[in-house]
Amino acid sequence: MDYINLYNEQLPFVYNKWQGNKYIDNKFSNLDSSVPHIKLWDILKWQITRKKDVFASQSKNFKLEVIKEIDTNDDENSFIMWLGHATFFIKLGKLRFITDPVFYNIPFIKRFVNLPYDFNKIIADYVLISHAHRDHLDVKSLKTLINNNEYLECVMPLKASGISNIFKMRSLEMGWFQEYKINNDLSIIFFPAKHWHKRLINDFNKVLWGSYLIKYKELSIFFAGDTAYSQHFKVINSIVGSIDYCLLPIGAYKPQHIMKESHLSPLEAINAFNDLKGKHFIPMHYATFDLSDERLDEPLMELQNNIDPSILRILYIGQKLAI
Repeated sequence: MDYINLYNEQLPFVYNKWQGNKYIDNKFSNLDSSVPHIKLWDILKWQITRKKDVFASQSKNFKLEVIKEIDTNDDENSFIMWLGHATFFIKLGKLRFITDPVFYNIPFIKRFVNLPYDFNKIIADYVLISHAHRDHLDVKSLKTLINNNEYLECVMPLKASGISNIFKMRSLEMGWFQEYKINNDLSIIFFPAKHWHKRLINDFNKVLWGSYLIKYKELSIFFAGDTAYSQHFKVINSIVGSIDYCLLPIGAYKPQHIMKESHLSPLEAINAFNDLKGKHFIPMHYATFDLSDERLDEPLMELQNNIDPSILRILYIGQKLAI
Protein backbone atom coordinates (compact mmCIF):
# COMPACT_ATOMS: atom_id res chain seq x y z
CA MET A 1 0.00 0.00 0.00
CA ASP A 2 1.47 3.32 -1.07
CA TYR A 3 1.61 6.11 1.48
CA ILE A 4 3.65 9.12 2.49
CA ASN A 5 4.66 10.28 5.96
CA LEU A 6 3.43 13.81 6.59
CA TYR A 7 4.74 16.21 9.22
CA ASN A 8 5.85 19.80 9.64
CA GLU A 9 9.49 19.86 8.56
CA GLN A 10 10.15 22.91 10.75
CA LEU A 11 9.22 21.13 14.01
CA PRO A 12 11.09 18.42 15.94
CA PHE A 13 9.63 15.09 17.05
CA VAL A 14 9.41 14.12 20.73
CA TYR A 15 9.00 10.40 19.94
CA ASN A 16 11.94 8.72 18.24
CA LYS A 17 9.77 5.84 16.97
CA TRP A 18 7.66 8.21 14.91
CA GLN A 19 8.37 9.23 11.33
CA GLY A 20 5.22 11.17 10.58
CA ASN A 21 1.50 10.60 10.02
CA LYS A 22 0.78 8.04 7.32
CA TYR A 23 -1.26 9.59 4.53
CA ILE A 24 -2.80 6.74 2.54
CA ASP A 25 -4.95 7.58 -0.49
CA ASN A 26 -5.18 11.15 0.78
CA LYS A 27 -6.50 10.00 4.16
CA PHE A 28 -5.18 9.90 7.72
CA SER A 29 -5.89 7.09 10.20
CA ASN A 30 -5.62 6.57 13.94
CA LEU A 31 -2.53 5.47 15.85
CA ASP A 32 -3.87 1.89 15.92
CA SER A 33 -4.49 2.19 12.13
CA SER A 34 -8.24 2.05 12.70
CA VAL A 35 -10.76 4.05 10.72
CA PRO A 36 -14.21 4.48 12.33
CA HIS A 37 -16.88 2.73 10.29
CA ILE A 38 -19.68 5.21 10.77
CA LYS A 39 -22.37 4.70 8.16
CA LEU A 40 -24.62 7.57 7.17
CA TRP A 41 -27.64 5.27 7.26
CA ASP A 42 -26.92 4.29 10.89
CA ILE A 43 -26.79 7.96 11.90
CA LEU A 44 -29.99 8.79 10.01
CA LYS A 45 -31.77 5.79 11.52
CA TRP A 46 -30.68 6.84 15.01
CA GLN A 47 -31.86 10.41 14.51
CA ILE A 48 -35.22 9.30 13.11
CA THR A 49 -35.92 6.72 15.82
CA ARG A 50 -34.80 8.71 18.87
CA LYS A 51 -37.58 8.69 21.46
CA LYS A 52 -39.38 11.92 22.16
CA ASP A 53 -38.91 11.56 25.91
CA VAL A 54 -35.14 11.64 25.35
CA PHE A 55 -35.42 15.14 23.92
CA ALA A 56 -37.81 16.22 26.69
CA SER A 57 -35.48 15.16 29.49
CA GLN A 58 -32.34 16.75 28.11
CA SER A 59 -32.63 20.44 28.85
CA LYS A 60 -35.43 21.12 31.32
CA ASN A 61 -33.90 20.14 34.64
CA PHE A 62 -30.22 20.86 34.29
CA LYS A 63 -28.19 23.86 33.27
CA LEU A 64 -24.55 24.64 33.85
CA GLU A 65 -23.87 27.47 36.26
CA VAL A 66 -22.32 30.57 34.70
CA ILE A 67 -20.12 33.08 36.53
CA LYS A 68 -20.78 36.38 34.78
CA GLU A 69 -18.60 39.36 33.92
CA ILE A 70 -15.22 37.78 34.49
CA ASP A 71 -12.23 39.95 33.60
CA THR A 72 -9.57 37.85 31.92
CA ASN A 73 -7.41 40.71 30.71
CA ASP A 74 -6.07 42.24 33.92
CA ASP A 75 -5.35 39.07 35.87
CA GLU A 76 -1.59 38.58 36.26
CA ASN A 77 -1.93 35.01 37.50
CA SER A 78 -1.98 31.81 35.45
CA PHE A 79 -5.34 30.05 35.32
CA ILE A 80 -7.68 27.72 33.41
CA MET A 81 -11.24 28.83 32.64
CA TRP A 82 -13.94 26.70 31.02
CA LEU A 83 -16.17 28.43 28.45
CA GLY A 84 -18.31 25.38 27.67
CA HIS A 85 -17.98 22.19 25.59
CA ALA A 86 -14.28 21.99 24.56
CA THR A 87 -13.56 25.72 24.73
CA PHE A 88 -11.11 26.79 27.43
CA PHE A 89 -9.37 30.08 28.12
CA ILE A 90 -5.91 29.27 29.48
CA LYS A 91 -3.53 31.96 30.71
CA LEU A 92 0.11 31.02 31.28
CA GLY A 93 2.35 33.88 32.28
CA LYS A 94 1.54 36.67 29.83
CA LEU A 95 0.26 34.41 27.05
CA ARG A 96 -3.40 33.54 26.48
CA PHE A 97 -4.74 30.43 24.75
CA ILE A 98 -8.20 29.48 23.48
CA THR A 99 -8.97 25.83 22.71
CA ASP A 100 -11.53 24.74 20.09
CA PRO A 101 -13.44 28.05 19.94
CA VAL A 102 -17.23 27.71 19.65
CA PHE A 103 -19.12 30.71 21.02
CA TYR A 104 -22.40 30.39 19.12
CA ASN A 105 -25.02 27.84 18.15
CA ILE A 106 -23.73 25.33 15.61
CA PRO A 107 -25.69 24.19 12.54
CA PHE A 108 -29.01 22.63 13.65
CA ILE A 109 -27.85 22.45 17.29
CA LYS A 110 -28.59 25.04 19.96
CA ARG A 111 -26.08 26.05 22.61
CA PHE A 112 -27.61 25.50 26.06
CA VAL A 113 -25.35 27.81 28.05
CA ASN A 114 -24.17 31.38 27.52
CA LEU A 115 -20.62 32.65 27.76
CA PRO A 116 -19.66 34.43 30.99
CA TYR A 117 -18.80 37.69 29.23
CA ASP A 118 -18.84 39.45 25.87
CA PHE A 119 -16.76 37.24 23.57
CA ASN A 120 -15.92 40.31 21.48
CA LYS A 121 -13.68 41.34 24.38
CA ILE A 122 -11.67 38.12 24.51
CA ILE A 123 -7.95 38.81 24.14
CA ALA A 124 -5.93 35.81 22.99
CA ASP A 125 -2.49 35.07 21.56
CA TYR A 126 -3.00 31.49 20.38
CA VAL A 127 -5.89 29.29 19.29
CA LEU A 128 -5.44 25.52 19.57
CA ILE A 129 -7.64 23.50 17.20
CA SER A 130 -7.90 19.77 17.95
CA HIS A 131 -9.91 18.92 14.82
CA ALA A 132 -12.31 20.46 12.34
CA HIS A 133 -15.69 19.10 13.41
CA ARG A 134 -18.13 22.00 13.70
CA ASP A 135 -18.63 21.66 17.46
CA HIS A 136 -14.87 22.22 17.88
CA LEU A 137 -14.03 24.61 15.07
CA ASP A 138 -16.64 27.25 14.37
CA VAL A 139 -15.68 29.66 11.59
CA LYS A 140 -17.84 32.47 12.99
CA SER A 141 -16.19 32.16 16.41
CA LEU A 142 -12.73 32.06 14.86
CA LYS A 143 -13.55 35.17 12.86
CA THR A 144 -14.63 36.95 16.06
CA LEU A 145 -11.27 36.17 17.66
CA ILE A 146 -9.33 37.26 14.58
CA ASN A 147 -11.18 40.58 14.33
CA ASN A 148 -10.25 41.44 17.91
CA ASN A 149 -6.72 40.01 18.03
CA GLU A 150 -4.48 41.26 15.23
CA TYR A 151 -1.55 38.94 16.01
CA LEU A 152 -3.53 35.82 16.85
CA GLU A 153 -1.84 32.57 15.77
CA CYS A 154 -3.85 29.43 15.07
CA VAL A 155 -2.20 26.08 15.84
CA MET A 156 -3.92 23.23 14.05
CA PRO A 157 -3.54 19.70 12.66
CA LEU A 158 -1.95 18.85 9.34
CA LYS A 159 -3.99 19.84 6.27
CA ALA A 160 -6.28 22.15 8.31
CA SER A 161 -4.73 25.44 7.25
CA GLY A 162 -7.18 25.77 4.37
CA ILE A 163 -9.71 26.89 6.95
CA SER A 164 -7.42 29.54 8.42
CA ASN A 165 -6.49 30.74 4.94
CA ILE A 166 -10.04 32.03 4.60
CA PHE A 167 -9.03 34.80 7.00
CA LYS A 168 -5.36 35.09 5.99
CA MET A 169 -4.39 34.62 9.63
CA ARG A 170 -1.11 33.37 11.09
CA SER A 171 -1.25 29.61 11.39
CA LEU A 172 0.92 26.59 12.12
CA GLU A 173 0.17 23.00 11.19
CA MET A 174 1.42 20.19 13.42
CA GLY A 175 1.75 16.44 13.02
CA TRP A 176 1.51 14.01 15.91
CA PHE A 177 4.43 13.95 18.35
CA GLN A 178 5.76 17.30 17.14
CA GLU A 179 6.71 20.17 19.45
CA TYR A 180 6.29 23.90 18.91
CA LYS A 181 8.57 25.84 21.24
CA ILE A 182 7.08 29.30 21.80
CA ASN A 183 9.73 30.53 24.22
CA ASN A 184 12.15 29.15 26.80
CA ASP A 185 9.33 28.56 29.28
CA LEU A 186 6.49 27.40 27.07
CA SER A 187 5.96 24.80 24.36
CA ILE A 188 3.11 22.86 22.75
CA ILE A 189 3.16 19.19 21.72
CA PHE A 190 0.56 17.78 19.34
CA PHE A 191 -0.39 14.24 20.33
CA PRO A 192 -2.75 11.62 18.87
CA ALA A 193 -6.44 11.23 19.54
CA LYS A 194 -8.66 8.39 18.37
CA HIS A 195 -11.17 10.16 16.17
CA TRP A 196 -11.83 11.10 12.54
CA HIS A 197 -12.41 14.09 10.28
CA LYS A 198 -15.38 15.13 8.19
CA ARG A 199 -16.49 18.69 7.55
CA LEU A 200 -17.54 18.60 3.90
CA ILE A 201 -19.16 15.97 1.71
CA ASN A 202 -15.95 14.60 0.20
CA ASP A 203 -13.22 15.28 2.78
CA PHE A 204 -13.40 12.23 5.08
CA ASN A 205 -10.11 12.00 7.04
CA LYS A 206 -8.29 14.36 4.68
CA VAL A 207 -7.47 16.58 7.68
CA LEU A 208 -5.71 15.29 10.80
CA TRP A 209 -7.07 15.38 14.37
CA GLY A 210 -5.36 15.18 17.74
CA SER A 211 -4.75 16.44 21.27
CA TYR A 212 -2.37 18.95 22.85
CA LEU A 213 0.01 19.07 25.75
CA ILE A 214 0.98 22.55 26.92
CA LYS A 215 4.21 22.72 28.92
CA TYR A 216 4.83 25.87 30.94
CA LYS A 217 7.91 25.81 33.18
CA GLU A 218 7.26 22.80 35.44
CA LEU A 219 3.52 22.72 34.69
CA SER A 220 1.74 20.47 32.17
CA ILE A 221 -1.81 20.72 30.78
CA PHE A 222 -3.31 18.06 28.51
CA PHE A 223 -6.24 18.97 26.25
CA ALA A 224 -7.73 15.79 24.80
CA GLY A 225 -9.95 17.27 22.09
CA ASP A 226 -12.43 14.64 20.85
CA THR A 227 -11.34 11.06 21.30
CA ALA A 228 -12.36 7.49 21.93
CA TYR A 229 -10.44 5.32 24.38
CA SER A 230 -7.26 3.84 22.92
CA GLN A 231 -3.59 3.05 23.50
CA HIS A 232 -2.50 6.62 22.78
CA PHE A 233 -3.03 7.73 26.38
CA LYS A 234 -0.39 5.28 27.61
CA VAL A 235 1.93 6.28 24.78
CA ILE A 236 1.61 9.94 25.78
CA ASN A 237 2.42 9.10 29.39
CA SER A 238 5.48 7.11 28.30
CA ILE A 239 6.83 10.26 26.64
CA VAL A 240 5.96 13.05 29.09
CA GLY A 241 5.28 11.29 32.39
CA SER A 242 2.63 12.40 34.87
CA ILE A 243 0.43 15.34 33.79
CA ASP A 244 -0.76 18.07 36.16
CA TYR A 245 -4.10 18.98 34.59
CA CYS A 246 -6.04 16.70 32.24
CA LEU A 247 -8.90 18.33 30.32
CA LEU A 248 -10.92 15.29 29.28
CA PRO A 249 -14.27 14.87 27.45
CA ILE A 250 -17.00 12.96 29.28
CA GLY A 251 -20.15 13.47 27.16
CA ALA A 252 -21.78 12.42 23.86
CA TYR A 253 -21.32 8.66 24.38
CA LYS A 254 -24.83 7.25 23.80
CA PRO A 255 -25.85 5.26 21.85
CA GLN A 256 -22.66 3.27 22.15
CA HIS A 257 -22.89 1.64 18.71
CA ILE A 258 -22.70 5.14 17.20
CA MET A 259 -20.41 6.94 19.66
CA LYS A 260 -17.92 4.40 21.01
CA GLU A 261 -15.36 4.90 18.23
CA SER A 262 -15.50 8.69 18.59
CA HIS A 263 -16.04 9.72 22.22
CA LEU A 264 -15.17 8.77 25.77
CA SER A 265 -17.78 7.72 28.29
CA PRO A 266 -17.18 8.98 31.86
CA LEU A 267 -15.76 5.60 32.87
CA GLU A 268 -13.48 5.52 29.84
CA ALA A 269 -12.37 9.07 30.64
CA ILE A 270 -11.33 7.87 34.10
CA ASN A 271 -9.32 5.06 32.48
CA ALA A 272 -7.68 7.62 30.19
CA PHE A 273 -6.85 9.82 33.19
CA ASN A 274 -5.26 6.85 34.93
CA ASP A 275 -3.26 5.98 31.80
CA LEU A 276 -1.98 9.56 31.68
CA LYS A 277 -1.16 9.38 35.40
CA GLY A 278 -2.93 12.69 35.81
CA LYS A 279 -3.05 14.73 39.00
CA HIS A 280 -6.18 16.83 38.39
CA PHE A 281 -9.17 15.85 36.23
CA ILE A 282 -11.10 18.73 34.58
CA PRO A 283 -14.20 17.43 32.75
CA MET A 284 -15.41 18.98 29.49
CA HIS A 285 -17.57 18.19 26.44
CA TYR A 286 -20.88 17.91 28.29
CA ALA A 287 -24.09 19.90 28.91
CA THR A 288 -23.32 22.59 26.34
CA PHE A 289 -24.83 21.03 23.20
CA ASP A 290 -27.33 18.18 22.77
CA LEU A 291 -25.23 15.78 20.70
CA SER A 292 -26.34 12.37 21.97
CA ASP A 293 -28.92 10.34 23.90
CA GLU A 294 -27.73 10.69 27.49
CA ARG A 295 -29.27 13.41 29.65
CA LEU A 296 -27.27 16.61 29.93
CA ASP A 297 -26.59 15.95 33.60
CA GLU A 298 -25.74 12.25 33.24
CA PRO A 299 -22.02 12.46 32.30
CA LEU A 300 -21.08 14.55 35.32
CA MET A 301 -23.12 12.40 37.73
CA GLU A 302 -21.56 9.23 36.32
CA LEU A 303 -18.11 10.74 36.67
CA GLN A 304 -18.67 11.91 40.25
CA ASN A 305 -19.97 8.49 41.27
CA ASN A 306 -16.83 6.73 40.07
CA ILE A 307 -13.85 8.98 40.75
CA ASP A 308 -11.88 10.08 43.79
CA PRO A 309 -13.34 13.54 44.53
CA SER A 310 -9.95 14.84 45.65
CA ILE A 311 -8.64 14.78 42.07
CA LEU A 312 -11.77 16.13 40.36
CA ARG A 313 -11.89 19.82 39.42
CA ILE A 314 -15.40 20.64 38.18
CA LEU A 315 -15.51 24.14 36.71
CA TYR A 316 -18.50 26.40 36.29
CA ILE A 317 -18.63 28.34 33.05
CA GLY A 318 -16.40 31.36 33.64
CA GLN A 319 -14.77 30.03 36.81
CA LYS A 320 -11.02 30.58 37.11
CA LEU A 321 -8.90 27.73 38.40
CA ALA A 322 -5.59 29.17 39.56
CA ILE A 323 -2.64 27.01 38.55
